[in-house]
Amino acid sequence: MSRGAYHPRWSVCLWSKANDGTSMESSVETVFEYINEIHLEVTRQCNLACSYCYSSENSVGAPLMSSSLALDAVDQILRNTRHKNVDLIFHGGEPLLAPVSWYEEVMSGLVRGADKLHKRVRLLMQTNATLATDNVVGVLTRHKVDVSTSLDGPPEINDLARSHGARALEGILRLQGAGILSGLIVTVTQTNAARINEVLEFLCAHQLRKIKVNVVRRLGKAGEVVHLEPDLILQMRLEILNKMLKVPPEISESNMLRVLHKFLNPRTAESLCRLACDQPFCHAGIQTVIVDALGRLFPCGLSCDVPGTCLGCLERIDIDSYMSVLEQFHRKSPRYADVCPESTGAQICTFGCSVEGELSEEECQVNRDLMAHLQAYETSVLWAGFNRLRNRRPVELVPARL
Repeated sequence: MSRGAYHPRWSVCLWSKANDGTSMESSVETVFEYINEIHLEVTRQCNLACSYCYSSENSVGAPLMSSSLALDAVDQILRNTRHKNVDLIFHGGEPLLAPVSWYEEVMSGLVRGADKLHKRVRLLMQTNATLATDNVVGVLTRHKVDVSTSLDGPPEINDLARSHGARALEGILRLQGAGILSGLIVTVTQTNAARINEVLEFLCAHQLRKIKVNVVRRLGKAGEVVHLEPDLILQMRLEILNKMLKVPPEISESNMLRVLHKFLNPRTAESLCRLACDQPFCHAGIQTVIVDALGRLFPCGLSCDVPGTCLGCLERIDIDSYMSVLEQFHRKSPRYADVCPESTGAQICTFGCSVEGELSEEECQVNRDLMAHLQAYETSVLWAGFNRLRNRRPVELVPARL
């Protein structure tokens, strides 16, 4: 099995242990050793039916993760990771379809279990916020959960590709009022791309300034959605950049913040060792792992519906199978190795997703055009804007070390 298909430092560390011969216990210790982010897919059920959902499965009737499985999964990973601080993200589907009593039991148990192991678990959640009632928000606040949510613009724009925009906004404002709203995702499709300025102005009017704008990708149901023209994507990104460089900045958009960081801090051998979705090698299955309601393990949330990406299950982990799946999962195409490093847009490229394959030539052209626009700025202007944003919204800039 080739080791060069994914991150070399991690593969050498893992294989050096795997080749010693593994029992069940040593397999678990090995594959979980670098995990610092756990996603619990509480259920695949969802109360919305977004036209661009990355899931291709019908979620009706999908099971809810038992509280015992949630606690056992986290305990097993915490016992075998070298990290003292671990992020735990409640995900879905829609995680708030689980009752409040489920969260009271699980969150209290997770913290107690982590304390016994002298570790710290930071609780987070990704929700559409339509079920964020006063009672739910009270529970999340009491357990100090950082909540990220999503909204694609004013309700009348949001509902062109989703639904229940007004209800979602009510929940988002409740979370904001409680001080536990950590960010908001905006997905850009044909329904709102040309109106991005209207979307951003609406969010600013509600003091929703910490956002992440994702362009719809060809995954799941989104494969049937009409995709955006490169010129429209570039125009949208420049609009975001302009708002971020104002004094004071009107918004802080995380994808553009990463672009600015990459532009102002050209790649080095050390920076390339940082595993993340915006790096040449992502952290899926290495530093992050997904546990679904059946106890199955996946590299990342996007991979759960992709055939051949299941890493195993909590009841039994086979290291050879785990490694084989990850090798295939992280394998890059010849074009990625031969063309990408030479592209003038490579320095600011934030695409490294193994599930989504590779960028098209048109999408790469957007990076090249954006690079040209950034080069037209005075560097001091970009640095000043970047530092203002960084002071408002701390960003992890230090390469993760295995």
